[in-house]
Amino acid sequence: RLGETAKTIGVRPEHLTVDPKSGAWKGTVVHAEHLGADTNLYLDCEKAGLITVRIFGVYDAEPGATLYATPDPGRTYRFGADGKVLK
Repeated sequence: RLGETAKTIGVRPEHLTVDPKSGAWKGTVVHAEHLGADTNLYLDCEKAGLITVRIFGVYDAEPGATLYATPDPGRTYRFGADGKVLK
């Protein structure tokens, strides 16, 4: 299974970062949810679809703004067509 192309990838919301200028996935802010200690951003990304990014602390982002999300490569999981984790 080594080297097999992933059908899907998985990454937790807290293992993504955002930047207004560059990153892996260009997205549009759909909603920003301020939860006190955290902010959840909901982004509609061209390559990844609708994703949730969890940011520790307050992050101001208006709906319609462009942000780039980047997954932490050490915490990204790849899955084959059968749904099993790829190495």
